[in-house]
Amino acid sequence: MERNVIKLSSESNWKTWKFQPGVTLRAKGVYGVVNGTYVKPYSGSDNCERTLKEWQQKDFLAQDLIVTRLDGGPMARVLICESAEETWKKLLTVSERRSELSVNLLQQKFFNLKILPGESMSEFLSRVEDPVSNLNS
Repeated sequence: MERNVIKLSSESNWKTWKFQPGVTLRAKGVYGVVNGTYVKPYSGSDNCERTLKEWQQKDFLAQDLIVTRLDGGPMARVLICESAEETWKKLLTVSERRSELSVNLLQQKFFNLKILPGESMSEFLSRVEDPVSNLNS
């Protein structure tokens, strides 16, 4: 039984979320399906039926491990995906891009901070803590 399963709810928990299913996918031996190193067999290859069935089982397990860890918003983005690899890539594309954008915006906010007229040093430092905390997470 899995404990402490984190669900991807938004880009705010992307990095933490990405780590957890990544470890689980590796532990279950299906990460190759997700990252594309274990490729779907094509028709006409040796033992095609057997290897295709094995690949499909791994793909279904990987899809299960990913989608059962998604909340509504992220789930809606991957509903049309047909494989674990496609699902993972879609999540990476959307979340990594937004995560990078968020970091850039937070950095801009941090570097533009100035002490306001009449503001005490402790008040200023309190305002500095917010973007620093967000950047660290």
